[in-house]
Amino acid sequence: MLYSFKMKFLTFFSTVCMTVVGGALASSLTSCDCHHFDEPDPGMSVGDILCTDGSVVSFPDYVKSGREAVAIVYQVNPDVDDEIRGYAVYLGDISDEAFSDSIPVSQGTSKNLKNLDGNENTYALYKCDKASSPMALPVFDLWTFGQSAYIPSVEQLRQIQSVKNFINPRIEAIGGDILPDSPDDCWYWSSTEVEGQEDIKAWLVSMHSGIIQETPKEQKHHCRPVVTIYRHNNDNNSNNGIDDDILNGFRTDLDVYLSIDKTFSDYKNIDSTMFATRGSTAWGLRYCVAAYRRDETEPYVIQSSYDNPVQFNLPPGKYTFVGWADHVPNYDDKSFYFYTDDFSEILLRHKYDYEGNDLAKVAYSGQKDLRVAYTTKSLQIEMNVAVARYRLVATDTAEFNPGKILISYKDLPASVNPYQGKINGKWSDVSYISSVSGNQLAYDQVLAEDSEITIKACVEIYDDKDNLRARVRQVEIPLINGGITTVKGNFFTTLQLDDGMTSGGITIDPEFEETVEIEY
Repeated sequence: MLYSFKMKFLTFFSTVCMTVVGGALASSLTSCDCHHFDEPDPGMSVGDILCTDGSVVSFPDYVKSGREAVAIVYQVNPDVDDEIRGYAVYLGDISDEAFSDSIPVSQGTSKNLKNLDGNENTYALYKCDKASSPMALPVFDLWTFGQSAYIPSVEQLRQIQSVKNFINPRIEAIGGDILPDSPDDCWYWSSTEVEGQEDIKAWLVSMHSGIIQETPKEQKHHCRPVVTIYRHNNDNNSNNGIDDDILNGFRTDLDVYLSIDKTFSDYKNIDSTMFATRGSTAWGLRYCVAAYRRDETEPYVIQSSYDNPVQFNLPPGKYTFVGWADHVPNYDDKSFYFYTDDFSEILLRHKYDYEGNDLAKVAYSGQKDLRVAYTTKSLQIEMNVAVARYRLVATDTAEFNPGKILISYKDLPASVNPYQGKINGKWSDVSYISSVSGNQLAYDQVLAEDSEITIKACVEIYDDKDNLRARVRQVEIPLINGGITTVKGNFFTTLQLDDGMTSGGITIDPEFEETVEIEY
């Protein structure tokens, strides 16, 4: 993450030749042959955006401009005659690191809790030859490429915290990382050492409450750079703030493409030569996508379509997109197989008229996280098969004329949560009827998980006069999403009685250790 951060701002700061600088460090880092011209100051507001070309623009102007954002203005200098116009906070953290790699060592920063001197403090960390600052090293690396980011002081972090709720939506809207509010994740290093304990401790600031905490400098914590904005850096007007109604107007039209891996379906040509299926020539795929907002367990919105992509209109934020696709007859509004109104429990539609030997009973699922900004226009989700297939194959020969074959389930997976990828409901007392085709007895497609699950089935074979001639009371079938499990055994010549005994002395190993093939 750090390396991409560095490269992102390389072009910017090489271009503007240090027109965005801060404090005492300015004189040593800003010499160049560029010519800068002071212009009348049209004003700047908290929430405005610092761009890669050095301009500071309002949020609406940024939307129209096509510029790339660097930071969000969090503090404006009320003194219009001062060269410093204000300060902006970067869109993302640098890596979590320690303040110092050695203690006890004083690194020469200010101890003043009220000064806006993060730039001077960062320069002190740079000059200290007795200890290195892992926290500030990413900033030092950025200096190499000619930029002026620095570690904020305690007072600068407090200023950021005071407007956090205002600037966070704007940070998120342009694709940045919001400043966290969780008590377990809200602590940020300042560049201010603790007076009297400067060789051991520095100050942390809570983005949740603004309180400070003296902390051993060898601990690792968050760090977010800031930048000083000078007056000659501005070239655009800024509005007097922006309210959330305007921000909500920057919803994006997002196309979510479901890229479906049909590897599992490729087997249907083989199986269809053996088993009859429902006529599916007029069937098509139905695409469903649920968008979950950050840390939410219920979908923010669910969209379905017979066309790919599925279209959304969303406000900025972090989302998890969960995709589901299944077959519907004649592009009817409802799936023949699955209820998809509740994405926490996608449920089989049929229990008492359940059917196996059906290739159209297949579904695909997938998910992907995405931070949606107003510029985000598309997303592709890789979809995989959400069911498993099994086949029952007889390795013996029937000494009677086979009639129907009854497959009865004891624990059939009946619902799945595609967000979690887990089976969350099962049915008992479910059965379907099959018939012999060669040595193959039946097959079915069952909701499964990425990790192996096992279902249990009873297999009963009747002759053409409807007399029970063979029974295997419990077949254990291991399944995995997108895999085919082939179970082979002496189905025709085994009759397990109700008391568990076996007629005729012929048995079948319930573990199927030697006769189960799992094909992925």
